[in-house]
Amino acid sequence: VEVVMTPSEPFLSMRADGDSIAVKIEFPNDELSEVFDHFQCEQYSSNRYNAGLIQMCAKSLARIPKMDTTMIQVNAEGMLKLQHIISGKDGSTNFISYLIVPDESLEEEKEHEELPEPSYGFQLTD
Repeated sequence: VEVVMTPSEPFLSMRADGDSIAVKIEFPNDELSEVFDHFQCEQYSSNRYNAGLIQMCAKSLARIPKMDTTMIQVNAEGMLKLQHIISGKDGSTNFISYLIVPDESLEEEKEHEELPEPSYGFQLTD
């Protein structure tokens, strides 16, 4: 799964390639507010992540009855952080965090490109 974030349109895009299909989702500015409570991107960034790792995160989240907020962040090294904030029945706030390093094969392709270090994140809520 490739995640591309830019400070200009389309702002956020996600692409997944399979054996016989490729899917790309773009979020232009007018659609960002419909999906995300907050979106921030100061510099262009493109990182690829192992789809199997992201699927494992999604499967574990499917077992949670209700999440309050999901935050997705990427640091300058491309590490993806998925953090889910869940309110407990007793009123407590609980966090579940996943950290996923970028796929090394894409990093080799990016070495010849000179891109600024990324600094961005976005937040989903139910």
